[in-house]
Amino acid sequence: MVPGAEHHLLRLSQTAMPTLFEKFTDDTVANVTLLKGSEVKKIRRGLFATYPSQEESLAALIPNKASLQLVKCRNRAQLLVLNKQVLFFAPLKSQWLPHLTLLHRLPGLLPAVTIDRGAARAVMHGANMMAPGVQSKPHVFDPLHPENEVEEEEEEVEEEEEEESSDAGFEREYISFYGPNCKTACAIAMLAERTPKEIADNRGIYAENLMHIGDGLWHKQTI
Repeated sequence: MVPGAEHHLLRLSQTAMPTLFEKFTDDTVANVTLLKGSEVKKIRRGLFATYPSQEESLAALIPNKASLQLVKCRNRAQLLVLNKQVLFFAPLKSQWLPHLTLLHRLPGLLPAVTIDRGAARAVMHGANMMAPGVQSKPHVFDPLHPENEVEEEEEEVEEEEEEESSDAGFEREYISFYGPNCKTACAIAMLAERTPKEIADNRGIYAENLMHIGDGLWHKQTI
């Protein structure tokens, strides 16, 4: 284990709480509805607007006449299911987020953040992500050209330095977490709101864990 990993694991585990899909069984599903053609088109347009760089891939994934199902869960989350495969999930009042298996196929759907090994272990146990375990700024994950990630990360750091005073006022954003040297994401999370002092001191909850490898939704890939 890398130096300090045990420390991060302990700190992160102290923030652990049941995530949205920590448990997912047949009883979690409240109802399943087959969407009308007009509803499918509306969802497609929404996905294209949310993930413009992936429009071509999403259009192929969900054709206009797809038999898309909307699953409402008792935890107030919703799922989009096609051919029994869970493609997207949406926590209450959230945008559609890719299931981790879909993110593994289309990593460009969400910005990537690299975290240390101890943090990755804790996140996969359901913990929220604490700021000290973060090793990179959000960037576009490119498994074929990792050198591009470094360039983009450096550019983003420069931009942040220029706009440091407004850093605490960002909108809530969604990201994916990658362990060191990993080519697939281990979790999906929502950036937490932090005070300017927490940002300056690099402390506090960096992101709230929404889905991770090993949770209930990960094991419930088909419905």
